[in-house]
Amino acid sequence: PCSFLSTMSTQTTNLSFENVLNDLSSIGPTFPCDADDIDILSTPTEFYESLVNYSRGAKDRIFISTLYLGQGEREKHLVDSMKSALQQHPDLHVSILMDYCRSLRNIQDEQSSL
Repeated sequence: PCSFLSTMSTQTTNLSFENVLNDLSSIGPTFPCDADDIDILSTPTEFYESLVNYSRGAKDRIFISTLYLGQGEREKHLVDSMKSALQQHPDLHVSILMDYCRSLRNIQDEQSSL
């Protein structure tokens, strides 16, 4: 059980943003960053375009964690952007962490997300 959750429920009277951040940092890793370095993505399209753009510009590594990678045009375009980055930067490391069972769910014609 997560001790943070039980702590939060017993301390609802002293629940400030700073207290929540301090409690969260005690149960997981944190890293400092400037607010100007954070982009708020409001739509799935913005998220997708960010993935493609960051993939194209990657020089050291690409790490994507997802339930599955579909087989549509957008997914193919994303994979192509990673292939392009690999061709331009042979030392680039690409890792895609997927749920094995979910990625096999829609197998048609012996194809899957893998």
